Amino acid sequence: MHCRNTRRRNVGGHNSTNWMPDKTESKHRRDQDKTESKHRRDQDETESKHRRDQDKTESKHLRDQDKTESKHRRDQDETESKHHRDQDETESKGARV
Repeated sequence: MHCRNTRRRNVGGHNSTNWMPDKTESKHRRDQDKTESKHRRDQDETESKHRRDQDKTESKHLRDQDKTESKHRRDQDETESKHHRDQDETESKGARV
């Protein structure tokens, strides 16, 4: 009778056979969660960097376009004013003759 009672049934104490797999499993889950969240952060960071670069490129393009358009307008204004000056000069020469 005494021999039968020396082997205790494991009910979930420290030496439980169920204890280690649960701990290992939860560590595995934590590690996996950590890895997935890092992956998501890296992906978000990459996407936001891409958006920033794209915005930068677009704004540079718009600035360049504005510069080109304003230069074109200045050149056009200059050409028109030169044309008017030449015309005025020609008319004043014609009046003096």
